Amino acid sequence: LSTASGLCRGFLQANVAIIPSSLAKDFMEFCRKNPAPCPLLYCSDVGEVSAGSLADPNSDIRTDLLKYIVNNREDGKETSTILTNLLDYPWEDMVTFYIGCSFSFEDAMIASGIPIKNIQEKKNVSMFQTNISCIPAGKFSCPKMVVSMRPIKKHLVERAVIVTAAFEAVHGAPIHIGDPAMIGIETSLKPEHGDVVAVDDDEVPLFWACGVTSSCAIKTAEPAICFSHSPGCMFISDVMTEDYFKSHKPSFGDDQPKVVTLQEKPYFASIIGTSTLQKINRLEEAIQDDPGMRGIKHLHIPQELVKAALRISHSSRIAIASGFPVNASRNPPDETDGLPSVITMARAFQAVGKSVTLVACKYHFDILTSVVEFCCVRGILGNGVIVEKFDVTGKVSKEIAAKEFLYESDSRPRFDILVAVEAACRSADGSYRSMKGKDLSSLCNLSPVDELFLQAYQTEDIATIGIGDGGNEIGMGNVHTQVTQHIKNGPSIAATVQTDNIISAGVSNWGGWALAMAVYLLNECSNHSRYQRHGLGFRLPVAMETALTDVDKERQILEFLVKAGVCDGVTGKAEMSVDGLQFDPVHANKLKELLAITK
Repeated sequence: LSTASGLCRGFLQANVAIIPSSLAKDFMEFCRKNPAPCPLLYCSDVGEVSAGSLADPNSDIRTDLLKYIVNNREDGKETSTILTNLLDYPWEDMVTFYIGCSFSFEDAMIASGIPIKNIQEKKNVSMFQTNISCIPAGKFSCPKMVVSMRPIKKHLVERAVIVTAAFEAVHGAPIHIGDPAMIGIETSLKPEHGDVVAVDDDEVPLFWACGVTSSCAIKTAEPAICFSHSPGCMFISDVMTEDYFKSHKPSFGDDQPKVVTLQEKPYFASIIGTSTLQKINRLEEAIQDDPGMRGIKHLHIPQELVKAALRISHSSRIAIASGFPVNASRNPPDETDGLPSVITMARAFQAVGKSVTLVACKYHFDILTSVVEFCCVRGILGNGVIVEKFDVTGKVSKEIAAKEFLYESDSRPRFDILVAVEAACRSADGSYRSMKGKDLSSLCNLSPVDELFLQAYQTEDIATIGIGDGGNEIGMGNVHTQVTQHIKNGPSIAATVQTDNIISAGVSNWGGWALAMAVYLLNECSNHSRYQRHGLGFRLPVAMETALTDVDKERQILEFLVKAGVCDGVTGKAEMSVDGLQFDPVHANKLKELLAITK
Protein backbone atom coordinates (compact mmCIF):
# COMPACT_ATOMS: atom_id res chain seq x y z
CA LEU A 1 0.00 0.00 0.00
CA SER A 2 1.26 3.48 -0.91
CA THR A 3 -1.71 5.63 0.05
CA ALA A 4 -4.57 5.76 2.52
CA SER A 5 -6.85 7.34 -0.08
CA GLY A 6 -9.90 5.10 -0.39
CA LEU A 7 -9.01 3.04 2.70
CA CYS A 8 -11.25 2.63 5.78
CA ARG A 9 -14.13 4.40 4.11
CA GLY A 10 -16.01 6.78 6.39
CA PHE A 11 -13.24 7.31 8.96
CA LEU A 12 -11.55 10.63 9.66
CA GLN A 13 -7.95 10.79 8.40
CA ALA A 14 -5.11 13.09 9.42
CA ASN A 15 -1.69 14.33 8.36
CA VAL A 16 0.95 14.04 11.05
CA ALA A 17 3.76 16.39 12.10
CA ILE A 18 5.96 15.42 15.06
CA ILE A 19 8.44 17.92 16.55
CA PRO A 20 10.41 18.62 19.73
CA SER A 21 8.36 20.26 22.48
CA SER A 22 10.41 23.47 22.36
CA LEU A 23 8.91 24.21 18.93
CA ALA A 24 5.33 23.18 19.69
CA LYS A 25 4.02 26.64 20.63
CA ASP A 26 5.30 28.22 17.43
CA PHE A 27 3.94 25.40 15.29
CA MET A 28 0.55 25.68 16.98
CA GLU A 29 0.55 29.35 15.92
CA PHE A 30 1.58 28.38 12.38
CA CYS A 31 -1.44 26.09 12.17
CA ARG A 32 -3.70 28.83 13.52
CA LYS A 33 -2.48 31.33 10.92
CA ASN A 34 -2.76 28.83 8.06
CA PRO A 35 -6.05 27.04 8.74
CA ALA A 36 -6.72 25.61 5.26
CA PRO A 37 -3.46 23.65 4.82
CA CYS A 38 -3.05 22.98 8.55
CA PRO A 39 -6.47 22.46 10.20
CA LEU A 40 -5.51 21.12 13.60
CA LEU A 41 -7.57 18.19 14.85
CA TYR A 42 -5.52 17.32 17.93
CA CYS A 43 -2.21 18.23 19.55
CA SER A 44 -0.72 15.60 21.86
CA ASP A 45 0.84 16.12 25.23
CA VAL A 46 4.63 15.97 25.36
CA GLY A 47 5.70 12.33 24.91
CA GLU A 48 2.13 11.13 24.28
CA VAL A 49 1.87 8.34 21.68
CA SER A 50 -1.93 8.06 21.65
CA ALA A 51 -4.21 10.43 19.72
CA GLY A 52 -6.61 11.68 22.34
CA SER A 53 -10.24 11.46 21.29
CA LEU A 54 -9.27 10.57 17.72
CA ALA A 55 -8.36 6.97 18.51
CA ASP A 56 -8.38 4.13 21.00
CA PRO A 57 -6.21 4.88 24.07
CA ASN A 58 -3.93 2.02 23.03
CA SER A 59 -3.14 3.56 19.65
CA ASP A 60 0.52 4.32 19.00
CA ILE A 61 1.50 7.04 16.54
CA ARG A 62 4.91 5.39 16.18
CA THR A 63 3.35 2.43 14.37
CA ASP A 64 -0.03 3.64 13.12
CA LEU A 65 1.06 4.95 9.69
CA LEU A 66 1.97 3.10 6.52
CA LYS A 67 5.17 5.13 6.10
CA TYR A 68 7.00 7.91 7.92
CA ILE A 69 9.58 10.47 6.87
CA VAL A 70 12.39 10.99 9.36
CA ASN A 71 14.34 14.22 9.01
CA ASN A 72 17.68 14.43 10.80
CA ARG A 73 19.88 17.53 10.91
CA GLU A 74 23.50 17.29 12.01
CA ASP A 75 26.32 19.78 11.37
CA GLY A 76 24.00 21.82 9.17
CA LYS A 77 23.24 18.88 6.89
CA GLU A 78 19.80 17.35 6.58
CA THR A 79 19.05 13.73 5.73
CA SER A 80 15.64 12.18 5.09
CA THR A 81 14.74 8.54 5.59
CA ILE A 82 11.49 6.66 4.94
CA LEU A 83 10.56 4.10 7.61
CA THR A 84 7.53 1.98 8.49
CA ASN A 85 7.72 2.68 12.25
CA LEU A 86 9.42 5.01 14.73
CA LEU A 87 9.91 2.66 17.66
CA ASP A 88 13.68 3.13 17.74
CA TYR A 89 13.51 6.87 18.46
CA PRO A 90 13.30 8.57 21.89
CA TRP A 91 9.81 9.99 22.43
CA GLU A 92 9.75 11.71 25.79
CA ASP A 93 10.25 15.20 24.26
CA MET A 94 8.11 14.85 21.11
CA VAL A 95 4.76 16.50 20.39
CA THR A 96 2.44 15.15 17.68
CA PHE A 97 0.14 17.37 15.63
CA TYR A 98 -2.79 15.69 13.88
CA ILE A 99 -3.86 17.82 10.93
CA GLY A 100 -7.05 17.21 8.97
CA CYS A 101 -6.74 15.40 5.63
CA SER A 102 -8.88 15.75 2.52
CA PHE A 103 -9.11 11.97 2.17
CA SER A 104 -11.76 12.34 4.88
CA PHE A 105 -14.27 13.97 2.53
CA GLU A 106 -13.77 11.64 -0.42
CA ASP A 107 -16.59 9.34 0.70
CA ALA A 108 -18.99 12.27 0.77
CA MET A 109 -17.92 13.27 -2.72
CA ILE A 110 -18.45 9.76 -4.05
CA ALA A 111 -21.84 9.53 -2.32
CA SER A 112 -22.81 12.78 -4.05
CA GLY A 113 -22.04 11.33 -7.46
CA ILE A 114 -18.58 12.89 -7.88
CA PRO A 115 -16.03 10.33 -9.07
CA ILE A 116 -12.58 10.46 -7.46
CA LYS A 117 -10.28 9.68 -10.34
CA ASN A 118 -7.16 8.71 -8.40
CA ILE A 119 -9.20 6.18 -6.37
CA GLN A 120 -10.68 4.76 -9.57
CA GLU A 121 -7.17 4.40 -10.98
CA LYS A 122 -5.80 3.03 -7.67
CA LYS A 123 -3.32 5.89 -7.41
CA ASN A 124 -2.21 8.33 -4.75
CA VAL A 125 -3.63 11.83 -5.10
CA SER A 126 -1.48 14.34 -7.04
CA MET A 127 0.22 16.92 -4.81
CA PHE A 128 1.96 20.10 -5.99
CA GLN A 129 4.05 22.91 -4.62
CA THR A 130 2.57 26.33 -5.42
CA ASN A 131 3.70 29.95 -5.47
CA ILE A 132 1.45 30.63 -2.46
CA SER A 133 3.40 31.57 0.64
CA CYS A 134 2.03 30.55 4.02
CA ILE A 135 2.00 33.04 6.89
CA PRO A 136 5.14 32.50 9.02
CA ALA A 137 5.03 31.90 12.75
CA GLY A 138 8.16 31.81 14.88
CA LYS A 139 10.68 29.56 13.19
CA PHE A 140 8.08 28.03 10.86
CA SER A 141 7.34 29.06 7.29
CA CYS A 142 6.37 27.51 3.98
CA PRO A 143 6.98 29.70 0.91
CA LYS A 144 5.42 27.06 -1.37
CA MET A 145 2.16 25.82 0.08
CA VAL A 146 1.32 22.29 -1.04
CA VAL A 147 -2.03 21.47 -2.64
CA SER A 148 -3.73 18.25 -3.69
CA MET A 149 -5.43 18.11 -7.09
CA ARG A 150 -8.46 16.16 -8.21
CA PRO A 151 -9.83 16.35 -11.75
CA ILE A 152 -13.58 17.02 -11.58
CA LYS A 153 -16.09 16.91 -14.42
CA LYS A 154 -16.93 20.49 -15.32
CA HIS A 155 -20.64 20.11 -14.61
CA LEU A 156 -19.80 18.75 -11.13
CA VAL A 157 -17.43 21.52 -10.03
CA GLU A 158 -19.97 23.45 -7.97
CA ARG A 159 -21.25 20.26 -6.37
CA ALA A 160 -17.67 19.35 -5.38
CA VAL A 161 -17.23 22.78 -3.80
CA ILE A 162 -20.50 22.55 -1.86
CA VAL A 163 -19.77 19.05 -0.58
CA THR A 164 -16.20 19.69 0.53
CA ALA A 165 -16.86 23.17 1.97
CA ALA A 166 -18.81 21.52 4.78
CA PHE A 167 -15.64 19.67 5.84
CA GLU A 168 -13.63 22.73 6.87
CA ALA A 169 -11.61 20.86 9.51
CA VAL A 170 -10.13 18.60 6.79
CA HIS A 171 -9.16 21.37 4.32
CA GLY A 172 -12.71 22.29 3.28
CA ALA A 173 -13.49 23.83 -0.12
CA PRO A 174 -10.86 24.12 -2.87
CA ILE A 175 -8.49 27.08 -2.64
CA HIS A 176 -8.19 27.29 -6.44
CA ILE A 177 -10.35 26.19 -9.36
CA GLY A 178 -8.87 25.84 -12.81
CA ASP A 179 -5.74 27.31 -14.40
CA PRO A 180 -2.78 25.78 -12.49
CA ALA A 181 -0.37 28.45 -13.78
CA MET A 182 -2.15 31.05 -11.64
CA ILE A 183 -0.79 29.36 -8.51
CA GLY A 184 2.62 28.55 -9.94
CA ILE A 185 1.99 25.00 -11.14
CA GLU A 186 3.18 23.99 -14.60
CA THR A 187 0.33 23.11 -16.94
CA SER A 188 1.93 19.70 -17.55
CA LEU A 189 0.68 18.84 -14.03
CA LYS A 190 3.63 16.68 -12.97
CA PRO A 191 3.29 16.47 -9.17
CA GLU A 192 6.08 16.82 -6.60
CA HIS A 193 4.30 14.21 -4.46
CA GLY A 194 1.88 11.40 -5.22
CA ASP A 195 0.99 10.08 -8.66
CA VAL A 196 0.21 11.66 -12.01
CA VAL A 197 -3.57 11.85 -12.53
CA ALA A 198 -4.49 13.18 -15.97
CA VAL A 199 -7.06 15.95 -16.46
CA ASP A 200 -9.30 15.25 -19.46
CA ASP A 201 -10.86 17.89 -21.71
CA ASP A 202 -14.22 17.71 -19.93
CA GLU A 203 -12.61 18.03 -16.50
CA VAL A 204 -11.35 20.92 -14.40
CA PRO A 205 -8.44 20.62 -11.96
CA LEU A 206 -9.58 21.52 -8.44
CA PHE A 207 -6.88 22.26 -5.89
CA TRP A 208 -7.33 21.75 -2.16
CA ALA A 209 -4.92 22.93 0.52
CA CYS A 210 -2.84 19.94 1.57
CA GLY A 211 -1.41 18.84 4.90
CA VAL A 212 1.94 18.02 3.31
CA THR A 213 2.42 21.75 3.82
CA SER A 214 2.98 20.94 7.50
CA SER A 215 5.77 18.50 6.60
CA CYS A 216 7.49 21.23 4.59
CA ALA A 217 7.00 23.78 7.37
CA ILE A 218 8.52 21.71 10.17
CA LYS A 219 11.72 21.33 8.16
CA THR A 220 12.12 25.12 7.93
CA ALA A 221 12.50 25.33 11.72
CA GLU A 222 15.58 23.08 11.36
CA PRO A 223 15.03 20.85 14.40
CA ALA A 224 17.68 18.24 15.12
CA ILE A 225 15.02 15.63 14.38
CA CYS A 226 11.37 15.67 13.29
CA PHE A 227 8.91 13.21 11.79
CA SER A 228 5.98 13.39 9.41
CA HIS A 229 3.74 11.08 7.43
CA SER A 230 4.92 10.09 3.99
CA PRO A 231 2.64 11.95 1.52
CA GLY A 232 -0.59 9.96 1.15
CA CYS A 233 0.16 7.70 4.13
CA MET A 234 -2.28 9.17 6.62
CA PHE A 235 -3.22 8.50 10.20
CA ILE A 236 -6.64 6.80 10.09
CA SER A 237 -8.59 7.65 13.21
CA ASP A 238 -11.29 5.67 14.99
CA VAL A 239 -13.75 8.54 14.53
CA MET A 240 -16.41 8.47 11.84
CA THR A 241 -16.16 11.54 9.64
CA GLU A 242 -19.92 11.99 9.72
CA ASP A 243 -19.97 11.98 13.52
CA TYR A 244 -17.06 14.40 13.80
CA PHE A 245 -18.70 17.02 11.62
CA LYS A 246 -21.99 16.92 13.49
CA SER A 247 -20.23 19.10 16.07
CA HIS A 248 -17.71 20.87 13.79
CA LYS A 249 -19.74 23.11 11.51
CA PRO A 250 -18.11 25.32 8.85
CA SER A 251 -17.46 28.98 9.62
CA PHE A 252 -19.79 30.19 6.87
CA GLY A 253 -22.82 28.64 8.56
CA ASP A 254 -25.76 27.93 6.28
CA ASP A 255 -24.60 30.26 3.49
CA GLN A 256 -23.91 27.75 0.72
CA PRO A 257 -21.02 28.47 -1.67
CA LYS A 258 -21.63 29.14 -5.36
CA VAL A 259 -19.11 28.89 -8.20
CA VAL A 260 -18.82 31.74 -10.72
CA THR A 261 -16.82 31.14 -13.88
CA LEU A 262 -14.57 34.09 -14.78
CA GLN A 263 -12.81 32.72 -17.84
CA GLU A 264 -13.00 29.64 -20.04
CA LYS A 265 -9.53 29.36 -21.61
CA PRO A 266 -7.70 28.68 -19.45
CA TYR A 267 -10.56 27.94 -17.10
CA PHE A 268 -10.74 29.89 -13.85
CA ALA A 269 -13.61 30.24 -11.41
CA SER A 270 -14.19 31.84 -8.04
CA ILE A 271 -16.34 31.05 -5.02
CA ILE A 272 -18.97 33.30 -3.45
CA GLY A 273 -21.64 32.79 -0.80
CA THR A 274 -25.24 32.45 -2.00
CA SER A 275 -26.50 35.40 0.04
CA THR A 276 -23.74 37.67 -1.25
CA LEU A 277 -24.43 36.64 -4.83
CA GLN A 278 -28.09 37.45 -4.36
CA LYS A 279 -27.27 40.94 -3.06
CA ILE A 280 -24.90 41.67 -5.93
CA ASN A 281 -27.48 40.51 -8.46
CA ARG A 282 -30.02 42.85 -6.84
CA LEU A 283 -27.52 45.72 -7.16
CA GLU A 284 -27.09 44.89 -10.83
CA GLU A 285 -30.85 44.85 -11.36
CA ALA A 286 -31.29 48.18 -9.56
CA ILE A 287 -28.83 50.04 -11.78
CA GLN A 288 -30.67 48.99 -14.95
CA ASP A 289 -33.27 51.72 -14.39
CA ASP A 290 -33.19 53.88 -17.53
CA PRO A 291 -34.34 57.41 -16.59
CA GLY A 292 -32.91 58.85 -19.81
CA MET A 293 -34.80 56.23 -21.85
CA ARG A 294 -31.69 55.39 -23.87
CA GLY A 295 -32.54 51.72 -24.28
CA ILE A 296 -29.86 50.53 -21.86
CA LYS A 297 -31.70 47.24 -21.29
CA HIS A 298 -30.46 46.06 -24.68
CA LEU A 299 -26.85 46.41 -23.49
CA HIS A 300 -27.25 44.49 -20.25
CA ILE A 301 -25.45 41.16 -19.85
CA PRO A 302 -26.61 39.40 -16.65
CA GLN A 303 -24.10 38.61 -13.88
CA GLU A 304 -21.40 40.89 -15.28
CA LEU A 305 -21.37 42.89 -12.04
CA VAL A 306 -20.46 39.92 -9.87
CA LYS A 307 -17.82 38.79 -12.36
CA ALA A 308 -16.29 42.26 -12.47
CA ALA A 309 -16.28 42.47 -8.67
CA LEU A 310 -14.64 39.06 -8.40
CA ARG A 311 -11.90 40.15 -10.79
CA ILE A 312 -11.26 43.17 -8.57
CA SER A 313 -11.22 40.97 -5.48
CA HIS A 314 -8.59 38.69 -7.00
CA SER A 315 -6.42 41.68 -7.95
CA SER A 316 -4.03 43.82 -5.91
CA ARG A 317 -3.11 46.72 -8.22
CA ILE A 318 -6.02 48.55 -9.82
CA ALA A 319 -6.05 51.43 -12.29
CA ILE A 320 -9.27 53.41 -12.81
CA ALA A 321 -9.89 55.62 -15.84
CA SER A 322 -12.64 58.03 -16.75
CA GLY A 323 -13.12 60.99 -19.04
CA PHE A 324 -15.70 62.05 -21.59
CA PRO A 325 -14.97 65.63 -22.77
CA VAL A 326 -18.49 66.34 -24.01
CA ASN A 327 -18.15 70.01 -23.07
CA ALA A 328 -15.17 70.48 -25.37
CA SER A 329 -15.34 74.28 -25.38
CA ARG A 330 -15.05 74.52 -21.60
CA ASN A 331 -12.20 74.00 -19.17
CA PRO A 332 -12.44 71.39 -17.79
CA PRO A 333 -14.37 69.71 -20.61
CA ASP A 334 -15.52 66.77 -18.47
CA GLU A 335 -19.06 65.93 -17.47
CA THR A 336 -20.44 65.17 -14.04
CA ASP A 337 -20.92 61.48 -14.87
CA GLY A 338 -17.88 59.26 -14.30
CA LEU A 339 -15.54 61.29 -12.13
CA PRO A 340 -17.65 61.00 -8.93
CA SER A 341 -17.76 57.22 -9.15
CA VAL A 342 -13.99 57.11 -9.73
CA ILE A 343 -13.65 58.49 -6.20
CA THR A 344 -16.30 56.08 -4.89
CA MET A 345 -14.50 53.07 -6.31
CA ALA A 346 -11.08 54.28 -5.18
CA ARG A 347 -12.38 54.62 -1.61
CA ALA A 348 -13.88 51.11 -1.58
CA PHE A 349 -10.89 49.44 -3.21
CA GLN A 350 -8.51 51.15 -0.79
CA ALA A 351 -10.63 50.05 2.16
CA VAL A 352 -10.28 46.38 1.22
CA GLY A 353 -6.52 46.64 0.78
CA LYS A 354 -6.03 47.38 -2.92
CA SER A 355 -3.46 49.70 -4.46
CA VAL A 356 -5.26 52.32 -6.58
CA THR A 357 -3.97 54.44 -9.47
CA LEU A 358 -6.23 56.95 -11.21
CA VAL A 359 -5.46 57.37 -14.90
CA ALA A 360 -5.79 60.99 -15.96
CA CYS A 361 -6.30 62.24 -19.49
CA LYS A 362 -4.20 65.23 -20.50
CA TYR A 363 -7.27 67.46 -20.56
CA HIS A 364 -8.47 66.64 -17.02
CA PHE A 365 -5.29 65.95 -15.05
CA ASP A 366 -5.72 69.15 -13.05
CA ILE A 367 -9.36 68.61 -12.09
CA LEU A 368 -8.77 64.96 -11.19
CA THR A 369 -5.76 65.87 -9.04
CA SER A 370 -7.78 68.62 -7.37
CA VAL A 371 -10.78 66.45 -6.52
CA VAL A 372 -8.49 63.75 -5.11
CA GLU A 373 -6.75 66.32 -2.89
CA PHE A 374 -10.13 67.66 -1.78
CA CYS A 375 -11.38 64.18 -0.92
CA CYS A 376 -8.23 63.37 1.02
CA VAL A 377 -8.65 66.54 3.10
CA ARG A 378 -12.33 65.74 3.74
CA GLY A 379 -11.56 62.14 4.69
CA ILE A 380 -13.44 60.73 1.71
CA LEU A 381 -10.23 59.20 0.35
CA GLY A 382 -7.21 57.93 2.19
CA ASN A 383 -3.69 58.95 1.29
CA GLY A 384 -1.93 56.79 -1.25
CA VAL A 385 -4.18 57.14 -4.29
CA ILE A 386 -1.92 58.01 -7.22
CA VAL A 387 -3.00 60.18 -10.14
CA GLU A 388 -0.99 59.42 -13.27
CA LYS A 389 -1.33 61.13 -16.63
CA PHE A 390 -1.55 59.16 -19.87
CA ASP A 391 -0.35 61.41 -22.68
CA VAL A 392 0.75 60.36 -26.15
CA THR A 393 2.25 63.72 -27.05
CA GLY A 394 5.73 63.20 -28.47
CA LYS A 395 5.37 59.39 -28.52
CA VAL A 396 6.13 57.32 -31.60
CA SER A 397 2.63 55.87 -31.52
CA LYS A 398 -0.29 55.49 -29.14
CA GLU A 399 0.29 51.73 -29.12
CA ILE A 400 3.86 52.15 -27.85
CA ALA A 401 2.74 54.82 -25.37
CA ALA A 402 0.09 52.47 -24.00
CA LYS A 403 2.53 49.60 -23.57
CA GLU A 404 5.04 51.87 -21.81
CA PHE A 405 2.27 52.96 -19.43
CA LEU A 406 1.05 49.44 -18.72
CA TYR A 407 4.33 47.57 -18.35
CA GLU A 408 7.58 47.87 -16.46
CA SER A 409 10.84 47.92 -18.40
CA ASP A 410 11.15 44.15 -17.83
CA SER A 411 7.68 43.60 -19.33
CA ARG A 412 5.96 42.89 -16.02
CA PRO A 413 2.45 44.40 -15.85
CA ARG A 414 2.15 47.45 -13.58
CA PHE A 415 -1.50 46.69 -12.90
CA ASP A 416 -3.61 43.59 -12.40
CA ILE A 417 -6.77 45.19 -13.73
CA LEU A 418 -8.01 48.32 -15.50
CA VAL A 419 -11.46 49.79 -14.80
CA ALA A 420 -13.08 52.37 -17.08
CA VAL A 421 -16.19 54.30 -16.10
CA GLU A 422 -17.80 56.71 -18.56
CA ALA A 423 -14.60 56.78 -20.59
CA ALA A 424 -14.64 57.82 -24.25
CA CYS A 425 -14.05 55.08 -26.79
CA ARG A 426 -13.34 55.13 -30.51
CA SER A 427 -16.11 54.14 -32.90
CA ALA A 428 -15.80 52.11 -36.10
CA ASP A 429 -14.33 55.01 -38.08
CA GLY A 430 -11.81 55.80 -35.34
CA SER A 431 -13.60 58.92 -34.12
CA TYR A 432 -14.74 59.62 -30.55
CA ARG A 433 -18.33 60.81 -30.34
CA SER A 434 -20.84 61.94 -27.74
CA MET A 435 -24.30 60.40 -27.48
CA LYS A 436 -25.54 63.19 -29.77
CA GLY A 437 -22.90 62.25 -32.34
CA LYS A 438 -20.64 65.25 -31.69
CA ASP A 439 -17.03 64.56 -32.70
CA LEU A 440 -14.69 64.84 -29.69
CA SER A 441 -11.63 63.35 -31.37
CA SER A 442 -9.39 66.42 -31.10
CA LEU A 443 -9.36 66.14 -27.31
CA CYS A 444 -9.63 62.38 -26.97
CA ASN A 445 -6.67 61.75 -29.27
CA LEU A 446 -4.42 63.63 -26.83
CA SER A 447 -4.98 60.85 -24.29
CA PRO A 448 -6.59 57.86 -26.03
CA VAL A 449 -7.18 55.92 -22.81
CA ASP A 450 -9.06 53.28 -24.76
CA GLU A 451 -5.69 52.24 -26.21
CA LEU A 452 -4.65 51.09 -22.73
CA PHE A 453 -7.68 48.83 -22.58
CA LEU A 454 -7.18 47.62 -26.14
CA GLN A 455 -3.58 46.59 -25.44
CA ALA A 456 -4.47 44.98 -22.11
CA TYR A 457 -7.39 43.06 -23.60
CA GLN A 458 -5.31 41.78 -26.50
CA THR A 459 -2.36 40.65 -24.38
CA GLU A 460 -4.66 39.05 -21.77
CA ASP A 461 -2.27 39.58 -18.86
CA ILE A 462 -4.14 42.58 -17.45
CA ALA A 463 -7.88 42.19 -16.84
CA THR A 464 -10.28 44.91 -17.98
CA ILE A 465 -13.72 46.20 -16.94
CA GLY A 466 -15.86 48.78 -18.68
CA ILE A 467 -18.79 50.72 -17.19
CA GLY A 468 -21.14 52.69 -19.41
CA ASP A 469 -24.67 53.96 -19.98
CA GLY A 470 -24.92 54.67 -23.68
CA GLY A 471 -22.77 52.37 -25.77
CA ASN A 472 -19.98 54.81 -26.69
CA GLU A 473 -17.80 54.03 -23.67
CA ILE A 474 -14.78 51.77 -23.23
CA GLY A 475 -15.97 48.18 -22.97
CA MET A 476 -19.18 48.62 -24.91
CA GLY A 477 -17.47 47.00 -27.86
CA ASN A 478 -18.72 43.80 -26.20
CA VAL A 479 -22.25 44.79 -27.28
CA HIS A 480 -21.38 46.71 -30.46
CA THR A 481 -24.18 45.14 -32.49
CA GLN A 482 -26.80 45.92 -29.83
CA VAL A 483 -25.65 49.55 -29.68
CA THR A 484 -25.94 49.98 -33.44
CA GLN A 485 -29.42 48.43 -33.43
CA HIS A 486 -31.04 49.91 -30.32
CA ILE A 487 -29.27 53.13 -29.28
CA LYS A 488 -29.93 56.50 -30.93
CA ASN A 489 -27.04 57.39 -33.26
CA GLY A 490 -25.74 53.89 -32.55
CA PRO A 491 -24.10 53.20 -35.94
CA SER A 492 -21.87 56.29 -35.64
CA ILE A 493 -21.15 56.30 -31.88
CA ALA A 494 -20.89 52.58 -31.01
CA ALA A 495 -17.71 51.73 -29.12
CA THR A 496 -15.34 49.17 -30.61
CA VAL A 497 -12.96 48.43 -27.71
CA GLN A 498 -13.89 45.36 -25.69
CA THR A 499 -13.19 44.48 -22.06
CA ASP A 500 -13.35 41.25 -20.11
CA ASN A 501 -16.51 42.42 -18.37
CA ILE A 502 -18.94 45.29 -18.89
CA ILE A 503 -21.38 46.85 -16.48
CA SER A 504 -24.32 48.64 -18.07
CA ALA A 505 -26.27 51.15 -16.01
CA GLY A 506 -28.88 53.87 -16.46
CA VAL A 507 -26.15 56.31 -15.34
CA SER A 508 -22.48 55.36 -15.35
CA ASN A 509 -21.97 56.69 -11.81
CA TRP A 510 -24.53 54.14 -10.67
CA GLY A 511 -22.46 51.37 -12.21
CA GLY A 512 -19.36 52.59 -10.36
CA TRP A 513 -21.29 52.79 -7.11
CA ALA A 514 -22.59 49.24 -7.59
CA LEU A 515 -19.12 47.89 -8.35
CA ALA A 516 -17.73 49.51 -5.20
CA MET A 517 -20.52 47.94 -3.15
CA ALA A 518 -20.09 44.53 -4.76
CA VAL A 519 -16.37 44.51 -3.96
CA TYR A 520 -17.17 45.50 -0.37
CA LEU A 521 -19.71 42.66 -0.11
CA LEU A 522 -17.12 40.16 -1.34
CA ASN A 523 -14.72 41.29 1.37
CA GLU A 524 -17.41 40.57 3.96
CA CYS A 525 -18.33 37.17 2.46
CA SER A 526 -16.82 34.26 4.42
CA ASN A 527 -16.99 31.84 1.50
CA HIS A 528 -15.29 34.20 -0.92
CA SER A 529 -12.79 35.66 1.52
CA ARG A 530 -11.44 32.21 2.33
CA TYR A 531 -11.06 31.38 -1.37
CA GLN A 532 -9.47 34.74 -2.19
CA ARG A 533 -6.93 34.25 0.63
CA HIS A 534 -6.27 30.64 -0.44
CA GLY A 535 -7.39 29.61 3.04
CA LEU A 536 -4.57 31.49 4.78
CA GLY A 537 -4.97 34.02 7.56
CA PHE A 538 -8.33 35.44 8.50
CA ARG A 539 -10.97 37.68 6.99
CA LEU A 540 -10.43 41.31 7.96
CA PRO A 541 -13.89 42.90 8.28
CA VAL A 542 -14.31 46.48 7.09
CA ALA A 543 -17.09 48.72 8.34
CA MET A 544 -19.54 49.67 5.60
CA GLU A 545 -19.18 53.36 6.39
CA THR A 546 -15.40 53.02 6.02
CA ALA A 547 -15.57 51.49 2.55
CA LEU A 548 -18.56 53.18 0.94
CA THR A 549 -19.68 56.73 0.34
CA ASP A 550 -23.03 57.94 1.59
CA VAL A 551 -25.29 60.62 0.12
CA ASP A 552 -23.52 63.42 1.96
CA LYS A 553 -20.09 62.41 0.67
CA GLU A 554 -21.34 62.02 -2.89
CA ARG A 555 -22.95 65.44 -2.64
CA GLN A 556 -19.65 66.94 -1.48
CA ILE A 557 -17.81 65.37 -4.42
CA LEU A 558 -20.33 66.64 -6.97
CA GLU A 559 -20.42 70.12 -5.41
CA PHE A 560 -16.64 70.38 -5.69
CA LEU A 561 -16.68 69.35 -9.35
CA VAL A 562 -19.50 71.74 -10.22
CA LYS A 563 -17.75 74.66 -8.48
CA ALA A 564 -14.64 73.79 -10.51
CA GLY A 565 -16.66 74.17 -13.71
CA VAL A 566 -17.52 70.55 -14.54
CA CYS A 567 -20.84 70.49 -16.39
CA ASP A 568 -23.74 68.10 -16.80
CA GLY A 569 -23.16 66.17 -20.01
CA VAL A 570 -26.76 66.54 -21.13
CA THR A 571 -27.60 70.13 -20.14
CA GLY A 572 -24.10 71.57 -20.58
CA LYS A 573 -24.53 73.51 -17.32
CA ALA A 574 -22.39 73.50 -14.19
CA GLU A 575 -25.15 72.40 -11.85
CA MET A 576 -25.92 69.70 -9.30
CA SER A 577 -27.13 67.21 -11.87
CA VAL A 578 -25.83 64.23 -13.81
CA ASP A 579 -27.14 63.29 -17.26
CA GLY A 580 -29.89 65.88 -16.95
CA LEU A 581 -31.12 64.45 -13.64
CA GLN A 582 -30.89 66.44 -10.41
CA PHE A 583 -28.72 64.95 -7.67
CA ASP A 584 -31.62 65.52 -5.30
CA PRO A 585 -33.80 63.54 -5.47
CA VAL A 586 -32.85 61.20 -8.37
CA HIS A 587 -29.24 60.25 -7.69
CA ALA A 588 -29.50 60.57 -3.91
CA ASN A 589 -32.45 58.17 -3.88
CA LYS A 590 -30.69 55.69 -6.16
CA LEU A 591 -27.65 55.70 -3.88
CA LYS A 592 -29.88 55.13 -0.85
CA GLU A 593 -31.52 52.21 -2.65
CA LEU A 594 -28.17 50.62 -3.46
CA LEU A 595 -26.86 51.10 0.08
CA ALA A 596 -30.02 49.52 1.48
CA ILE A 597 -29.43 46.43 -0.67
CA THR A 598 -25.81 46.25 0.48
CA LYS A 599 -26.61 46.33 4.22
